[in-house]
Amino acid sequence: MNWKDLRWLAAYIALMIIMIPFALLPQKLSIRAGERFGTLLYHLLRKWRQTGIQTVSDLLPYLQAPTFVELQ
Repeated sequence: MNWKDLRWLAAYIALMIIMIPFALLPQKLSIRAGERFGTLLYHLLRKWRQTGIQTVSDLLPYLQAPTFVELQ
């Protein structure tokens, strides 16, 4: 197992540790907790947010709806 595999495994485990409590909570409570957790991450992970916004902005020209040619 190389370094990249270990990083993915660590990220997966961290995500499961975060997600499982949300799955066990009642739906309304889970939604409220998720909103607050999302707001917290929004403010803490500014660099990742900016990277994500830049990535999506760069890809927008490629995400245009295809034009269909009518077959005769």
